[in-house]
Amino acid sequence: MDGNMTRKQVVVVLTNMWGDVQNCSSSMEEVCGYTPSLLPGAVAACYSVAIVGGIGNILAIVCLMSSARRYEGFSVLLVTVFASLVPICCVCLPIYAEIFRHLYIQDGEFFRPEMQSAVTSAAVLYMVSWNLEFNFFAVIAFHSLIAVLLPHQWKALLTGAVTAAIITINLILTSFIWILSTILGLYKVDSCCGVYEMDHMLMLLRFSSITLPLIFYTVLWIKIRGEQRLSRNQHSNNKSTPPEWQERATDHIRVIFLAIVPFQVLLLAENLVKIPKTGSAAIHLIYFLHVCVTPHLYIWKNPEHSGRLLAGLRKLHVLCCCVRSEKRENLNNSVKKEDISLVEKNDSITIDR
Repeated sequence: MDGNMTRKQVVVVLTNMWGDVQNCSSSMEEVCGYTPSLLPGAVAACYSVAIVGGIGNILAIVCLMSSARRYEGFSVLLVTVFASLVPICCVCLPIYAEIFRHLYIQDGEFFRPEMQSAVTSAAVLYMVSWNLEFNFFAVIAFHSLIAVLLPHQWKALLTGAVTAAIITINLILTSFIWILSTILGLYKVDSCCGVYEMDHMLMLLRFSSITLPLIFYTVLWIKIRGEQRLSRNQHSNNKSTPPEWQERATDHIRVIFLAIVPFQVLLLAENLVKIPKTGSAAIHLIYFLHVCVTPHLYIWKNPEHSGRLLAGLRKLHVLCCCVRSEKRENLNNSVKKEDISLVEKNDSITIDR
C-alpha cells in the first residue's frame, strides 16, 4: 500500500485510536503498511489540541490561585507549569501512543522488530500519562486549598512544596514501576490488535494508584469538615461570624471533590469490572473534559474569586450592567414624565369644564 491515506482509512485509524476495536481484524488490514509520513501531522494535531486546552486550564487555575491572594512568584509559576502539563499528558501522549502502535502493526499480530523499542516507549508514555492524569490536577487543587487554609505565606509555600514533592515522588515511583514492568515483559500483546494487557501484579499496582489518592482526599475531607464544625461552634458561642477563609475553603473543597473524587471512584470501578474498550475510552474522555470544565464553571459562578485576570471582564460586565440600568432608569423617568404630563393635562381639562 502507498503512504497516502483515503478518508475511509483515516476514519479507521481514528476509530481504533479511541478504543473501538471490536472488529479490529478487518480494520488492521487497512491500517497495516502505512509509512510514517503521517506521523508528524498527527502529532501536530495532538499538540494543537493540547495547547488550546492548556491555555484554558492555565487561565482558569491561575485565576483560582489568585483568589487566595497569597500566591506570589514561585507558586504561581509552579501551578502554571502543572496546569500546562495536564492536557499534554492527558491528550498528547495517549493519542501519540495509539497512532504509533497502529502505524507499526504488521499482519495484525506482531510489531515489526525494528519498531519494537519505539512502540514499547510509546506504551510506557501512555501508562505514565495515565498516572499524571490524576496527580497533576490533584497538586493544583491541593495547592489552592492550602493557600486558603493557612494564614501565613511561608507556611502555604512550605506545605505546598511538601505536597508537590510527595506527589512527584509518587509519579516517579509509579513511572518506574510501569517502565520496570514493561522491561520485565509483564505486558502481553493480544493476537488480534496488539492491545497491551496487564497481569495480576500490574493490575494490583494500578488499583493501588487509584485507591491511595481516594483515601487521601476522604481523610482530608473529614479533617477539614471537623475543623470547620469545631470553629463554627466556637464562633457561635462567641456570637461572631466565622472567618472568610472558611467560606473560601468550603468552595475549594467542593471543587476538589467535584473534579476528582467521583471519577476516581469511576476509574476504580473500571478496574474491578470488565468494561469494553469503548466504555473505558469514554470514561477517560469524560474525566478529562470534567477536570477541564470544572474550574471554568467555578470561576464563572464565583466572579468575586477570579482575581486580576478576570478583572477586565468583570469591569466590562459591570459597565454593561450600568449602561443597561441607566437606560432603564432613563426609560422609567421618561415614562414618569409622560404620566405626570398626562395627569396635568387631565387636571387642566377637568378645571376648564
